[in-house]
Amino acid sequence: MIRQICCRGVCLVAFLLSPNHIFGQALEDPKPEMEAARFELPARVSHSKLNQAEIPELPKEAMRLPDLTLEFRQIQSGVDIAGSPEVVHVLTRSRNRAHSLLTGGVNREWLFLRNPVDPRRVSGSLFNHAERAIVDYFESDLRNSGVARGWLDVLSPAVDPRLLAKFTQTSETAELSGVLFRKLVPKEDRQDGILEVWWNSELLVPLRVTRRAAGVTQTYELTKLTRGVESDLLADPQVRFPRYATVDVADFADWKEEQ
Repeated sequence: MIRQICCRGVCLVAFLLSPNHIFGQALEDPKPEMEAARFELPARVSHSKLNQAEIPELPKEAMRLPDLTLEFRQIQSGVDIAGSPEVVHVLTRSRNRAHSLLTGGVNREWLFLRNPVDPRRVSGSLFNHAERAIVDYFESDLRNSGVARGWLDVLSPAVDPRLLAKFTQTSETAELSGVLFRKLVPKEDRQDGILEVWWNSELLVPLRVTRRAAGVTQTYELTKLTRGVESDLLADPQVRFPRYATVDVADFADWKEEQ
């Protein structure tokens, strides 16, 4: 469900989906649900206590990705959710920063920063426009609240590229903006979980991800791909919103009460 994608695990974020949440919900059954658009206060955990095994390793393609602006739509079908709004997710990716904007049903805007020392790691800021606040998330905050385990989840919020080793490449292809995508399907028959992925491995971008769960089919589809980024979106949060307060997520509840 879109509400689940956005509120039970992105954000991309809401941003929007496990490694494949849309700041959002996991798209592969064995993975836990990720809750990104849900705004909760995660318990603070020391960086030294983070489980290294849980930080996704980056595929070699992640080290040489071009700057891209990707516009996705998230739709769902199922008799129990008729009339659910369509969600649009715009992901602006550069080498070291990513901006995520989710609109429709739920609105979330994030800026993610790649760790310059360990490129697998990530921190981020949620723009709380209602409270006029920039809410900073350390790596442990993002992980504990289910937004992102690492930079890979930000680059590819709809599907974990590592899961695609369990899929078979078919002869079917599709093209968008000069980029070729190949259709992948699970090696085993399944009624639920990810049913198909149209994928470009060089850019780590899906054209379409289709998943079914509990009679509901969710589709995460790329509708626009543009090379290059709008640099203003990747600027430091305090530069974009100089009149906003900057608050650590662990202090946000207390800060809000004082306003």
